[in-house]
Amino acid sequence: MRINKIVIVGGGSSGWMTAAALCKNFPDMDVTLIESKDIKTMGVGESTLGQFNNYLQLTGLTDDSSWMKECDATYKVSIKFTDFRETDTVFQYPFGIHGADRMQRGLDAWPILRQIDPEYHTLDKFAKFYNPISYLSEKNKLTKNEDGGIPNFFFEKDTAYHLDATKFGIYLKNNICLPSGMTHIVEDVVDVCQKEDGEVDYILTESGQKLTADLFIDCTGFKSLLLEEKMGSKFISFGDTLLNDRALATKIPYSDPNEEMENTTNCTAIENGWVWNIPLWSRIGSGYVYSSKFVSRDQAEIEFRNHLKKTKKNIPDDLEMKEIFIRHGKREKAWVKNVLGIGLSYGFIEPLESTGLLTTHDNIFRLVKTLTRRNRFVSGIDKSIFNTYLDYTMDGVRSFIETHYGLSMRGDTDYWKHVTSIEYHNEYDVQQLEINIFRQSNFNGLIGGMPYIAAGMGYLPTYKVGRGLPGSGELPYEEIEQFKNINREFKMFHDTMVSYVNGLPTHYQFLKETIYQD
Repeated sequence: MRINKIVIVGGGSSGWMTAAALCKNFPDMDVTLIESKDIKTMGVGESTLGQFNNYLQLTGLTDDSSWMKECDATYKVSIKFTDFRETDTVFQYPFGIHGADRMQRGLDAWPILRQIDPEYHTLDKFAKFYNPISYLSEKNKLTKNEDGGIPNFFFEKDTAYHLDATKFGIYLKNNICLPSGMTHIVEDVVDVCQKEDGEVDYILTESGQKLTADLFIDCTGFKSLLLEEKMGSKFISFGDTLLNDRALATKIPYSDPNEEMENTTNCTAIENGWVWNIPLWSRIGSGYVYSSKFVSRDQAEIEFRNHLKKTKKNIPDDLEMKEIFIRHGKREKAWVKNVLGIGLSYGFIEPLESTGLLTTHDNIFRLVKTLTRRNRFVSGIDKSIFNTYLDYTMDGVRSFIETHYGLSMRGDTDYWKHVTSIEYHNEYDVQQLEINIFRQSNFNGLIGGMPYIAAGMGYLPTYKVGRGLPGSGELPYEEIEQFKNINREFKMFHDTMVSYVNGLPTHYQFLKETIYQD
């Protein structure tokens, strides 16, 4: 089948992101997007990962100043986890690659240094030892690094973004999609008619239009109007291990943007879940992701407001709270006959680690690649490869998120007692968990960040440090001396980095100089 005509059902960020990628990469393709006029969005803020830069390149948005102001966007270089291991603890998952110059023994070097000098090498030092970008996050500073002061930091690929996803979708619509000549219809879909073989024949709108296509892309959110309801792609729930099924979201004004506009997404664990903090340019987006099995909606709001009052200045009492229902899981297949689900219509895992937009733009990237390979000719094998890739990716993300709960040492509430007692069964990582955490050759990307999470949780390999003989399991004298030298070198490096980063502009100042000059 050669795909020359596509109808996207549903707008929002996933619909317009899909449309923009198709319009940009296949200018002669017939693309139509139909969306309801009654869809309401809140724009609480979205957080992205470094892979989002692939999508920006795919759509030609390589100049940040061309789109960031329109989308209330700020930069991000790390994810910070507060109170996840235990209360009053913080650790990071910084972006970019590790510092190869200190990788002489691979990922086991720092745990050995921790035994040699435990008072200095507290758990928060792990990220600093392997990735200097963590200094930018800790001090809330930013630089394009043109002088190379931050080793292995490449601004164009090691920064991600906080943005208003609704505004981003509108920007794509107005600046890429509509100028390309694609068709935009604002109407409700009243019927989906199928052929005898199960393929979608046409979509019927409220005005009586019959929309036909070679491929129908479902971007209707959790409703999954085409993929699940019509094509019968069964929903596979992840709710047995990922219990957070609700969120309360709000918008918070700044008291001091120079201090509060962080270049990191801060995730803070509280009584029955965790709170996100996403600093946009004009305000902060925040939300409480929790489990309704352990707390009511009203009590969750009390916990959320109490947290905000402890961590923020001047929190208004009349903050609007929007309730969001979360459906963890995926559809059995993303691509069924001539229907493909992208975004929530295919699957979703809670926003911890910012995987919502990640899976969306990753699926779009895979679609463009599939259509490009043989000039838009798609066979059954292409669909099978696509489905297998998405299936594998979602299972990997699920396992990665599970470890954020399973490795926690908290037990101060029934919620935390429960999530830390679950015996996670996903074979992606659990089969050889300790080996996978600290023996990965790929220390980049999503699952490659596992060492940061494990070390932050205190889940470290153990070594005997002593003057051992071969085979004793203890380090010989010569290696102990080598690690003592590495330790001294790191302390000097640490002091140099702190001094250098202290002289850089804050994230807010950097944005004013480079993006928001007005």
